[in-house]
Amino acid sequence: MSSIIQRFGDSRNLSFAVPPRGHILSSTYGFKQNMLNSTKYPPLNGGKHYDILTNHVVYNRHEMEAVIPNATYVTVLRHPVNQLVSAFAYFEWTKAVKTYRGGSADLFATFMERPTRFLTAKMKFWWQGHNGQLYDLGLKTQNIDTGNKLDDIVYKYIEVLDREFDLVLITEYFDESLLILKKQLFWSMDDILYFSKGLGASRHIITQQTRDNILKWNRGDLLLYQHFNRTLWEKIAEYGPTFEGDLKQFQGKLQETMKECIDQSIMNTKDRRERKYVLKTTASKKCLKMSFDDSHYTNIIRKKQLKTND
Repeated sequence: MSSIIQRFGDSRNLSFAVPPRGHILSSTYGFKQNMLNSTKYPPLNGGKHYDILTNHVVYNRHEMEAVIPNATYVTVLRHPVNQLVSAFAYFEWTKAVKTYRGGSADLFATFMERPTRFLTAKMKFWWQGHNGQLYDLGLKTQNIDTGNKLDDIVYKYIEVLDREFDLVLITEYFDESLLILKKQLFWSMDDILYFSKGLGASRHIITQQTRDNILKWNRGDLLLYQHFNRTLWEKIAEYGPTFEGDLKQFQGKLQETMKECIDQSIMNTKDRRERKYVLKTTASKKCLKMSFDDSHYTNIIRKKQLKTND
């Protein structure tokens, strides 16, 4: 999602609010204006405000509005089961579970038997293990008891997010979501073309019991997901009778893009956490730009906005 937005903005010389280093503004704190170095990386063309903020940071509406007034607010959610399984593999939480159980049991099932035993400050991105998507959107539930109290707080916060966000995409219906984004932003079909930057390498088989444990443990994220999954399908219904045809056309263009850009005989497996596509040696500049992940593209944008003396 970030790469799609970066490609759109870069091609139109729009200005990005970028972190001074790396590609993450903050994984733990809400956005603050002082996270930027607007002196060294000012808006392009002498502008006073930036056009786009897409690097990862915890949602903080008031501070974001000061940097980009009158913005369109967009985010993407994933089903809590898929999200937690992915986080478990990507952040390599297996290491903590192996220490406890010697690697002889189903590590993910062991983790879900009592996640509080493992989710400690010693673990990388531990807060993503408990309603991590709500956390990214500005609500911390780690110290809230489960049950009616949690539900009430989450429902009220969902009402706030529903008012403040223009669109919430759903990963499991990503192509459908992108069509809605395209319509809301008056983009073209080419603007939303993509191919995945990394395919998860997780091999965990999730039993119904473990799935139930996840949904109970991450109930806040489940309520969040259910609400915005429903609003997405409401927007799809409002799209009109051309939706199915447009979706078919878009997915056809995605297949054509894969054939044009990707060498499907090989995968990049250097990172054991994920598999990545490899470009054809004859790939065009368009393919090359589409292959940039948010880390690579942020470096390009930062260099573009770097204030230098003649």
